[in-house]
Amino acid sequence: MIFKCKMCGGTLDVKEGQSIAECEFCGTKQTIPVIDNEKSFNLHNRANALRLRNEFDKAIIVYENILTDNPDDAEAHWGLLLCKYGIEYVDDPLTGKKIPTCHRTQFDSVFSDPDYKAAIKNADVLAREVYETEAKEIDGIQKHILEISQKEERFDVFICYKESDENGRRTIDSVIAQDLYSALTQKGYKVFFSKITLETKLGEMYEPYIFAALNSAKVMLVIGTKEAYFNAVWVRNEWSRFIKIMERDHDKYLIPCYKDMDAYDLPMEMASFQAQDMGKIGFLQDLLYGIDKLFGKTARPVKVEEKTTAVIQNGVNYSALLERAQILIEDGDMKKADSLLEKVLNNDPKNAKAYFYKLLIDLNVKSADELNNFTRRISDEPNYIKACRYADAAMKAELDGYSSRIEDNIKRQKQEEEYERCVKLYKYNAAGFALEAANGFQKLGDYKDSRAYYERCVARLEKAYDEAVNYIKNYNYSDAACLLDDIKGYKDSVQLIENCCALRNKEAVYRSAGFARYDSVNSLSAAIERLKTIGDYRDSATLIEKYNQRINEIKQREEISKKRKIRFIKIALPIVAAIIAFTLLTVYLFIPLTKYNKAERAYRSGNYDTAIALYDDLYQNHHDFKNAGGKIRQTKYKKADTLVKAGKYDEAEKIFIAIGNYKNSADRIYLTRASENFSIGNFISGINYMSSIDCIRGFTEVTFDTDGGTEIPNKKFYGNTRVTSSDIPSAKKVGYTFVKWKISEWNVDTTPSTYDRYKASITLKAVYAANSYNLAYQLNGGACDNLTEEYVFGASAELPVPARKGYTFDGWSFGENERFFAMPAETFGDKKLYANWTANAYTITYNANGGTLDDNAQSVVYDSNVTLKTPSRDAYTFAGWYNGDVLVSSGVWAIADNVTLVARWTKNNFKITYNLNGGTNDGNNPLSYVISEKDITINDPAKTGYTFLGWSVSGSNEKRENYVIEAGEWGDLSLTANWQANTYAITYDYNDGATAKTTQNVTFDSAYKLIVPTRNGYDFNGWYIGDEKITDGTYKTASDITLKATWKIITYTISYDLGGGTVATANSTKYTVETATFTLNNPTKTGYAFTGWILGDSDVKNLTAVIEKGSFGNLTFTACYTANNYKVSFVVNGGLFISSITQEYESTLSIAATRTGYEFGGWYYEPSLITPFSGRMSGEDFTLYAYWVGETKTNEFEYKIDGSIATITKFIGDSTDVVVPTYINNAIVSAIDDGAFQNGMGLTSVIIPNSVQSMGSATFAGCSNIESLTIPFVGAKSGVQSTDSEIYSFGYIFGMTEYDNSYCCYQHTKYDNGKSRADCYYLPKSLKTVNVSGGEILDYAFENCTYIESISVPDSITQIGESAFLGCAYLKSFDIPQGLTEIKQATFQGCEALVNITIPSTITILDHACFQYCKSLTDITLPYGLQKIGMIVFAECTSLKNIVIPDSVSEIWFSAFENCESLESLTTPCIGYTSSDMTYTIADWFCTSDLSDKYDEHKYYRVSRHYYACKDYSNLLTNGYAYIPLSLKYITITKGEDIFGLAELKLTSIILPKTVKTIKDYSFSSTSLEYLYYSGTREQWNQIEIDNPGLDLATICYYYSENEPNLNDEGTAYDGNYWHYDTDGITPKIWNKGV
Repeated sequence: MIFKCKMCGGTLDVKEGQSIAECEFCGTKQTIPVIDNEKSFNLHNRANALRLRNEFDKAIIVYENILTDNPDDAEAHWGLLLCKYGIEYVDDPLTGKKIPTCHRTQFDSVFSDPDYKAAIKNADVLAREVYETEAKEIDGIQKHILEISQKEERFDVFICYKESDENGRRTIDSVIAQDLYSALTQKGYKVFFSKITLETKLGEMYEPYIFAALNSAKVMLVIGTKEAYFNAVWVRNEWSRFIKIMERDHDKYLIPCYKDMDAYDLPMEMASFQAQDMGKIGFLQDLLYGIDKLFGKTARPVKVEEKTTAVIQNGVNYSALLERAQILIEDGDMKKADSLLEKVLNNDPKNAKAYFYKLLIDLNVKSADELNNFTRRISDEPNYIKACRYADAAMKAELDGYSSRIEDNIKRQKQEEEYERCVKLYKYNAAGFALEAANGFQKLGDYKDSRAYYERCVARLEKAYDEAVNYIKNYNYSDAACLLDDIKGYKDSVQLIENCCALRNKEAVYRSAGFARYDSVNSLSAAIERLKTIGDYRDSATLIEKYNQRINEIKQREEISKKRKIRFIKIALPIVAAIIAFTLLTVYLFIPLTKYNKAERAYRSGNYDTAIALYDDLYQNHHDFKNAGGKIRQTKYKKADTLVKAGKYDEAEKIFIAIGNYKNSADRIYLTRASENFSIGNFISGINYMSSIDCIRGFTEVTFDTDGGTEIPNKKFYGNTRVTSSDIPSAKKVGYTFVKWKISEWNVDTTPSTYDRYKASITLKAVYAANSYNLAYQLNGGACDNLTEEYVFGASAELPVPARKGYTFDGWSFGENERFFAMPAETFGDKKLYANWTANAYTITYNANGGTLDDNAQSVVYDSNVTLKTPSRDAYTFAGWYNGDVLVSSGVWAIADNVTLVARWTKNNFKITYNLNGGTNDGNNPLSYVISEKDITINDPAKTGYTFLGWSVSGSNEKRENYVIEAGEWGDLSLTANWQANTYAITYDYNDGATAKTTQNVTFDSAYKLIVPTRNGYDFNGWYIGDEKITDGTYKTASDITLKATWKIITYTISYDLGGGTVATANSTKYTVETATFTLNNPTKTGYAFTGWILGDSDVKNLTAVIEKGSFGNLTFTACYTANNYKVSFVVNGGLFISSITQEYESTLSIAATRTGYEFGGWYYEPSLITPFSGRMSGEDFTLYAYWVGETKTNEFEYKIDGSIATITKFIGDSTDVVVPTYINNAIVSAIDDGAFQNGMGLTSVIIPNSVQSMGSATFAGCSNIESLTIPFVGAKSGVQSTDSEIYSFGYIFGMTEYDNSYCCYQHTKYDNGKSRADCYYLPKSLKTVNVSGGEILDYAFENCTYIESISVPDSITQIGESAFLGCAYLKSFDIPQGLTEIKQATFQGCEALVNITIPSTITILDHACFQYCKSLTDITLPYGLQKIGMIVFAECTSLKNIVIPDSVSEIWFSAFENCESLESLTTPCIGYTSSDMTYTIADWFCTSDLSDKYDEHKYYRVSRHYYACKDYSNLLTNGYAYIPLSLKYITITKGEDIFGLAELKLTSIILPKTVKTIKDYSFSSTSLEYLYYSGTREQWNQIEIDNPGLDLATICYYYSENEPNLNDEGTAYDGNYWHYDTDGITPKIWNKGV
C-alpha cells in the first residue's frame, strides 16, 4: 500500500504489516497504520491530507470513523491526538528535518490524553517507541507555550478574521476588523487583533499569545464577508477552539458578524449564537452597546440617525451643503465642491466631514471607496489631520481604516515593484542576476510566488555552482573563475575564485606540455622542462617519466634504423637500390611536396579548413613533411584570429583552446572572451577576462565620459583583480539622476606590447534621467486654488496668497522662522511650503434675558478655546447662549466677528408619581407639571370590585378624595390610592330538577372554592354562566352571579371477537343508559356455521344477544362456530384422473398429479393458471387445475424470448413475495436484465430459479424493504471460477446508487485479468436472509454485508473463498457445507454476532484469521480430521470459553488464541509446534503483535515467549512475551511423548496423557499449578523420564483409576492420590471420601 507522509505529504511505499517507515523526501521516521482493507487505507490517507492542511476538525471526524470500525487502530488514536493539539510539522533550520509545532495548546499533558494511552496500548514495539519520542517533544512544546502564555496580559475581546485572500491581498474582513479594533480600544477595551498584536512575533511563536488570548478574552468577534472566510483553516481553528473553551467557561460569548451573505450560510456550529449583520445601519453602535452590557457597562450612548436632523446655522442647512459637496466631488467638479465646503467651515470650523471631503479634493478622488486602492500616504495631509482631530469615534475608526488600507497598498506596491524587479532579473536567465534576485525574493517572503521563485533562483545558483565545480574538476579554471564571479558571495565562491587564479597558470603550463610532439626528442625535452616548473601538479611526475621513456625509445629506434640502412646498402643489388630510391623520392618527396604546395595556396587564400586538412595529412601520413604539424597550429591560429574579427567569438575560443600554447593562444582565449563581452556591452565581464590573462599581463583602461557631469578620472584594471559593479563609479550631474554606463568605444589589442602586456581600451558614456520636483502647499487651515505644483530643476514657481477665516495671512516658510511671499530664486528639489497665520481677536456681549450674570462682556481670540459664562434664574434651567437662532457653546471660537449672545431659558418640569394599587388612573390626571399661577385638581381613580377611599401623599396618612396642587406649589409629588374590596353572592343552580338552589358569599379578589355536585348516570361537567365555564380561583367578577351545573352522559363500549367472521349490518360499538333496547346481528364466516354469542368470561352461549335500555358498563361478545365440509374437484389437464374429495374447511390438501413426460408444477384456481392453489380448503366447493412445467403461469413480468431462451426485463407485478418461473411460454428463463426489479419497494422476498444463468447490474437496486432473497449463484453469472478474469461479489446485483434504508457495502471486484478494486454497493438494511442455491462462494463474496443475519449455501459447494464473509457483523449462524476441506483466510473475520458454528468433518485446515473478531462465539466443536490451525484463527474471540482440539491436529500457529480474554479451558493434542529447526511452546499461541510490556492486568498476565533452537529441546531461548488470559485455568493434553514449555502458566490443573515419556527441564517452573492429573497408572508414571521440571510434582500429581481404590482412615488411597472423570466425562474428580 502507498501511504502519504504525515510530515511532508510525500509518498511512502510500505510493505504489508509494516508499522514504521522513513520518508525519502523529508527523511523523517514515522509510524504508519497497520491495516488490511482498502476502506481503512483510504480513510487514513484522507485524514492525513486534512491534517496536513491544518483542517483538524475535519480530520477528527475521519479518525473517529476509523475507530468506529476498528477501536484498536493505534494510528487513528495517534491522529486524533495530533489534531487535538493542532500538531503541524515544519522544517528544522538546523537539521533540515521535520519537527512538530503546536497550534491547539491544552492545559492537560499529552501523557494523560486517553487517545495517547490507546495508541500506546495498541501499537507494536517499534511504533510505540516513535509515539513516546514524539509525545515527549509535543509535551515539551506544550510546557514552553504554557510558560509564555502565563506571562501574557489579559484581553477583553478577541477579533477572529481572515487577513489575506488567495492572491496575498488584504481582505475586506481585515479592514472591518481593524475598524472594530480602533472603536473598541477607544472605549478602553484590551483587544486581541492579530495584525497588530502579533506584529512583532515570529510566525512559529504565535501559539502562546493566541492561546493566552483565547483563554482570557470574554468576547470573541468572528468577522466574515464570505462563507469560505468563516471556514478558512486558521479562522476556523480559532473560533472552534473558543467554542470548546466556552463549554467549560460559561462566562464567555461568541458573536458572529457577517456581511454580504445570508445568515443561514454561517457554519452550523454558530447556529445557536446571535449573529450580527454588519451591513445594517447602526451595527457598530449596537455591537459596542452589547459588548458594554456583557462587561457591565450599561450606559448606552444616544443613537443619532444620520441625515434625520439638518444642522442649520445662520439660516443655512450645512448638512445639505455637505451632501451637495459630496455629489459635486463624485461628478468631478472639485472647485464648486471646495467653495461649498469653505462655507461650511466658515461657520463650523470643526466639521470633520467637511475636512474629509476637502481631503478627497486635495487627492483628486471622487469617492471614499477609491481610497481603498490609493497608493499615496494621507496621514500627513493637513485636512486628514484635522478630520481626525474633530471626528467622533466612529468616523475616527473609518479614517484610521482608510489610512491603514493605504499604508497596506503602499507596502504592497513596493512589494510588487520589488517583485517585478526580481522577476525581471530572474528572466535574464543568468547566474549573476540569480543571486541578486534570490536575495530579493527571500526578503519578499510569502508575497505571491516569491518562495517558488526563490527556490528556482537557488536552483539556478546551485546549477552554476555545480557547473563551476565541474569546470574545476576538469581543470578549466578560467571558465570556473568567470562563472563563480557571476555568483560571487554564494557558498564558498570567493575562496574558489582565489584557488582558480592560483591554479590557472599551472594548468596552462601543463596543457602546453601536453602538446609536445611524441616523435620529437627536442619537443619532448622542452615539455619536460616546463613540467618541472609546476612541481607535483596533476600527474606531472608521471608525464615526465613517460616523456623520458619515449625519448629513449626514439633514440634506440633511430640507432636500429641507422644500422639497418647500412646493412641494406651493403647487400642490396644496385637495381634494387635504384627502385627503392625512385619509390622513396616519389613517396617522400613528390607526393608530399604537391600536397604541401596546395596547402600553402589554401592558407594564403584564407581557405583555412582545406589547408588544415592537407597539413594534417602531411603530419599523419608523411612524417610531418616540412613541419606540417607547426603549420596546422599556425593555420588554426590564423582562422581563430579571423573569426574574432568577424565576431564569431565562440568558434574562435574553441580553436585557441585546441592549439594550446601556440604563440599567445592561451592569452587569446581571454582576449576573445573579453572582446565578446565588450561587443554586447557587458564591460565588467570583459574587464575581468582581460584581468584573467596569465602572469598578470592583461589590463583594461577605462575612460569615463560623464556627459557634462562631475569628471571621473580614467581607471586601469590590472590582472589578478575581480571587478564588480561596485568598482565602477556612478556619474553625478546636478539636476539629473544617473541611470547606467554604456560602451561608446572599445578596442582589444591581440598582440602584447613591448612590456609583454595586453591592453583593452573602452570608453563608458553616462546615461541620465532629468529630475523633476514637487512643490506642495501646507495651508494650515487656509484655502487656495492649487495644493501642489510640479516643475523641472531650476524653474521657479509663483506663490499664491491663501485665505483663512478668522486669520490674517503672515507669509510662507519652509517650516522655520523665515517668512517670504515670493519663492527664493536659489530653491530647487521637492519642497513643502507652510502658510503662516495670525489669529484675530473679537468681543462677546452677554444679554442674560431675565437671569443674572457678574460680567456682561468677554474678549476672545479666534480658533482658541473659550469658556462661556453661565447665568442663573430661579425655577428655570439655562438653555444656552444664542447668536440670533444659532446656539453658541463653549469650545474653540469659530465666529469671525464681534457678537452679542442672548440667554434662553426653559421652565423646570416636576414629576407626579401615582401608586394606584391595581386601580386605573383618570385619563385627565397629569404626569408632570410646571410652576403655575392656577390650582391643578387631581381626579379620583377607578378599580373594579373596589371602593375608592381617597389619595394619600408620601409621608402622610391623610386620605383626600379631591386632591388639589395649589398655585405656586412645585416639586416632585407621589400620590397613593386607597381602596376597600366589595362583597358579592354566588347562587348555585344544580340543573337536575331535584336539588334546590343554594347561595355563597365571596369577597372580590379573594380565593373561593365551588361546590362539586353528583348525579347518577352522568359525569359532572362544571359550573357555567352562559357559555363560560367557572372554576375554583380568585373572585374577579364585580357583581353577584348565578352558576348553572352541566352534565355529560357516559358512553359505554361494546367489543366483538368475530373469530374471522363478518356481520352484514355492523353491530353498534357504543351505548348509554338512555339507549333503547336492541338485539345484536349474528355473524357469518366462510366455511363455518354460527353457534352463538358468549358474553365476557361467561361459559353460557346464546344464539341471540339483547342489550336492554338502562344497561351500563363496557361489554365484550365472542362469536362461536363449527367448521363446514366442502368438495374439491380436479382437472388434470392431460394427467391421470383424480376423483373428487370432501374435506373440512381450511384443512391442508396435498395431492400431486402425474402425467407422462411432464413435471407437475402445482395446482391453480383457474384454467388460465394465474392464481396458484394455497394448499388449504376453501369455504365453498371448488375446482383445481393442474399446471405442467413448460406452460405459462405468470403475468407479473415483462420479458423477451429468443428461441428457447427467455429473459426477464422488468417486474411489473404488485406481489410482495415473488417466485420467478423457470419457464415462460415453453422458453426457459435463463437471464434477468439490469435493474429488472429496480425500486421494487413493495417486495419482501424473491426466489430466483436455478435456470437463471446471469443477473444484470443493479437488478434489485432500490428494493428497500426486501427481507429474503434466494439466488442461484453469487455475482453476475453462474459458473464463475476463481481463475476467471472478472469476478463480481454479492453487492453487484444491488448497484452503486444510494437509496433510503440502504448502506454502503465495500466489496472487492476482480477485473481486467486480475486487477482488484473496492466498489461501494448499496444494500437494503431490511435484507436479513440470503439463500444461495448453486455456484461457488468465491473470495470476498459477501464481504461487509453488515445487516444480513442468515446465509445458506447448498452442500454441493466445494469451496468458500478468502474473506467470503468478512465484516458480516450481524451474521448469527452459518452451516458450512459437507465436502469442504479448508476454511480459508479471513473467511468469517469480523462476524461479531456469530454465536455458534458447526465445522464439518471434511475440514482439514483452518487458515489464518478465519474466525478472528468473532466476539460472540462462546463454544466451537472442531472435527476429527482437522490438521492445521493457522495464525490468529481465534484471535479476539473474546467470548470463547472452552475449546477442544482433536488429536488429528498437528500444527497450531502462533497467536491462534490471541486476546481470548474469556477462555477457561483448553484441550489439545500438542503443546507447541515445530517449524524448520525451531520448536515453539504453547505460550506462542497467545503472543500478540504488541511486544511491549504494557497489557491489561485485569485480563491477562505476561509470560516469556520460549522456543527451542533445536528439535531435541537442548537450547531453550526467549523472544519477547506472550499474554495469557487470567480466566484460563485448565489444560488437557491428549497425546504426545514430551512435555515442555508450560513454565510461568497460572493454571489450576493440567491433565497429562499416559503416552508421556519425558518431562523436560523447567517445564513447570514458576507455575501456580495445584493439580497434575496423569491419565495413566502410578506404575506408568514412574517410568517417565523427568528432568528438572522446576516444581515438586510428587505433591500435586494424581493417577487415574476408573474404580474407587481402597481408602485409608484419612480418606486417601494407601499408595497415592487417584482421580477419575466426573459424570460429565470432562471434569476430573479426586477419589476421596465424601468428595
